[in-house]
Amino acid sequence: LLSDDYVRSTSEDARKGGVVALAACAIGLKKWNENHPNNASSSSNNSTTTLPLSPSPSPLEHSSFEEAVLECKDLILASVIHACQDHSQRVRYYATESLFNVVKVIPTLAVQHFL
Repeated sequence: LLSDDYVRSTSEDARKGGVVALAACAIGLKKWNENHPNNASSSSNNSTTTLPLSPSPSPLEHSSFEEAVLECKDLILASVIHACQDHSQRVRYYATESLFNVVKVIPTLAVQHFL
């Protein structure tokens, strides 16, 4: 939604806001993963967890959640990189700043993307 409505908008201000919002989403995903270690990449330790306040997801739900998060991160990275090629100098500046923040959050995905 952010990518379609803002990053690819005809309005320069919308494109700038879109890339900044995508970087904020990436940072939010990282903070959410840090605050919810059971939903992070440590899915092999599900047998020795304490009883959570909410029911824990089944392995199938956990797998689909991880795939959705990875897809979101990939879309965020691709959209910010696309904005780095914008015709407007200001949009490219904000996209570069956002790319810096996104790469700090998901460095391994960024390296895979650029290989």
